[in-house]
Amino acid sequence: MDTHSTNNKKRSLDIFEDNNVSTITLNVRISCDTFWNYSFNIPVYIKDFYDKNTRNINNNRNRVSNANISSSTCEIGNIGHTDPMFEKLETYLIDYVLDHIYEDITRNRMHHRELPLLLKKARKFHIHGRTLEDILFPETSAIPENIVYICTHC
Repeated sequence: MDTHSTNNKKRSLDIFEDNNVSTITLNVRISCDTFWNYSFNIPVYIKDFYDKNTRNINNNRNRVSNANISSSTCEIGNIGHTDPMFEKLETYLIDYVLDHIYEDITRNRMHHRELPLLLKKARKFHIHGRTLEDILFPETSAIPENIVYICTHC
């Protein structure tokens, strides 16, 4: 990362904080042939997942060397999975999505057809190719949007 882009990120984070922005609403979507039509606007209280005194958007020096870590879940871009706060955010988003999909299935009496599919796919739900910082501060990242896809097929 060059100095110019590093300075732009710092300025963007300062502006974010100067405007007292404490939450972000993430548009969370499911990348799945069965549940693709679900989309959620999930409010995230930033301080639950990010503390500027203990983290810095440029401090994660291991990110590049760990970019290709594979796991039992996903073989693609597990760059966030070396970060416990990313894991916490991922768990929060996935739990939110699963709860709401389950509620919708039961409310619409689709138990017999959709519930077994949800239970089968739920164990695979994860986010890959993202970092905590680019999710929480999208205007400072290479992905300047607040859309997060939950992968279900890796």
